[in-house]
Amino acid sequence: MRQRIACLLMLLILLHPASAAVMEYGPIPSSEDTQSETPQGIDSPSISITDTWLDSSIQERVVLGDEEVRITVITKSLQALSDWQEENNALEKQLPPGPGESLVHLEPVDGVVDHRTFWVDSDLVHKVPGIPGVIAVIDAQRAP
Repeated sequence: MRQRIACLLMLLILLHPASAAVMEYGPIPSSEDTQSETPQGIDSPSISITDTWLDSSIQERVVLGDEEVRITVITKSLQALSDWQEENNALEKQLPPGPGESLVHLEPVDGVVDHRTFWVDSDLVHKVPGIPGVIAVIDAQRAP
């Protein structure tokens, strides 16, 4: 089931119009870098990806009065998301390991597209797109 969700999320990312801009042009250089590399008199396209995609059904759940919403956040900064979750008491308790299992703590790595699914209070949903690195916020309660 997790593989299906991961495949679906990657498909959404690859098919999203903003992902084409990221893949084709890479990171956006600073204005100083652009000025030194661009010959005068030639206009180069300016690409800015600032919009976070927010699943419309999340807002519908909030309007209908759900106190909590289960969301999947696609992000390039899992550390920033973890910090935000900790500040807003949105971290979920992890179950203890089962028989024959062990938990291994891994530090989140920034710059890699990753996802996390969790419950968040409805009054905090509008703040999630403002977390640095967030690409998309998907309704995890809706069937794919």
